[in-house]
Amino acid sequence: ANGGSLWVNPVGDDLGGRAEINSLLALPPVGDNEPTEDEPDANLSAETWRFVNIEPNRESNENSEAPLTLSIPGSIAEGEDRPVVPSRPDRPRVYSDGWFAERQVGFGRVVAFARSIQEVPNRFSERQKDTAVEMWNDRNWVMRHGLATDSANVDFSNWLVPGVGIAPVVEFQVLITLFALAIGPLNYWLLWRAKRLHLLVVTVPAGALALTAALLVYGVISDGVRSKVRARSVTLLDQTAGEATTHTRLSYYASFAPAEGLRFTDQTAVYPISPGYYERYAYSSRFAKLEMDWMNGQQHLSRGWLRSRTPTQYFTQATRETDIGVEFAQSGDELSATNNLGQAIELLLVCGQNGKWYFAEEVSEGEKTDMPTVEKIELVQRFRTWMTENAPKFPTAVEANMSVSNRYTRRQNRREYMQLNGDFDYSGVGMDDNLMNEQIQTWLGSLGGEPLDLAPGSYIAICTRAPIAELGIAGVLEKGSMHLIAGKWGKP
Repeated sequence: ANGGSLWVNPVGDDLGGRAEINSLLALPPVGDNEPTEDEPDANLSAETWRFVNIEPNRESNENSEAPLTLSIPGSIAEGEDRPVVPSRPDRPRVYSDGWFAERQVGFGRVVAFARSIQEVPNRFSERQKDTAVEMWNDRNWVMRHGLATDSANVDFSNWLVPGVGIAPVVEFQVLITLFALAIGPLNYWLLWRAKRLHLLVVTVPAGALALTAALLVYGVISDGVRSKVRARSVTLLDQTAGEATTHTRLSYYASFAPAEGLRFTDQTAVYPISPGYYERYAYSSRFAKLEMDWMNGQQHLSRGWLRSRTPTQYFTQATRETDIGVEFAQSGDELSATNNLGQAIELLLVCGQNGKWYFAEEVSEGEKTDMPTVEKIELVQRFRTWMTENAPKFPTAVEANMSVSNRYTRRQNRREYMQLNGDFDYSGVGMDDNLMNEQIQTWLGSLGGEPLDLAPGSYIAICTRAPIAELGIAGVLEKGSMHLIAGKWGKP
């Protein structure tokens, strides 16, 4: 459920063993809409069994698992002409029926092969076989997580805690200028008037110490003494089964490292995100001593995991039982929702059991609200606008240094280093390429499929405070966070 792939073989030439796999893995049945050799496009919802198109498109060379038409183009401002989406060149689609079928389970997937994994039907060409292999290779550990151990992550700086850790350059320049004028000409003139020039050896160092202390106090006050975190998470919540799978990116900043360190449950996998090429050599924590205690159902990252005034990031994964969610009551076309997530909901998009769409925003914790029906295109526009405004973004100073030529030179240098050291090159690995972000792009319709492709009886809720994701520090202050919960609450 956290992103791996389970391969099962053999399940029969007609792939008829899929029902048995559903039973063994306790997966909900998908009814009579499974794809067949005659209708391979039937029911392309991610949580049903489907055959995969392994004939790459001529222009884009993409492996599309969904129709190549996008019924709702990108975000359109009011009064702006709707853009024309160019059609791709026609090429017969070749599906994997007779070879394998797959079904998404959480962030992962189950792949069922008709015979042995190496036994491929003769009707598939070598290029089509290679396409399938490349598709599976694209879901290796590094690409699924968007990070590689002890390798610079190109997206490190696009999710920093806003408003902290930035040197107040203008304020410092003004203070230093005033100090130079005061400790130099003004100090000399005053002591000369008082006939105490010998006190210069006292006033100059005393003034320097006072200014240094003032700058230190200013920095502490501006950043605050409370630890801060910026979190970005996606949770797949099955309210009917009481189970949630969460992927979270955590970005910390602490003026003073918390004495208790970080704490997570033993159900949570925690992976460090290494600073990028432009940031990593300023990080003394790369070679810090790390300590961890694992006991009583908790993992306590007690020493070296979060240093003072040092941006630090981790990526976590967890699957756990939970009873939180959004409670719905539907009667005909009328739908009401009660927020039981434990945090306020900024945006709530619902596909009712009748297939109609509903919308609400700013739903407080515990609040019950009646949801009006809306057109899907309006929900897509709202969703895309919100996600665009809260997307990861590099600071201006970093973005200015990341020109195309600089990136090319950086990656070339790292490739040469890796080749000399006999290691693999992960210079292009970034968090924006992992499964969590891929899932967001799927809902946005950016990967060629239908945006907000939700089954009846499901919803998407967006919060700015964590309802499920673990943050690692009790009472930590969240700033600029985004938590997306995709929940299932009923069956049509």
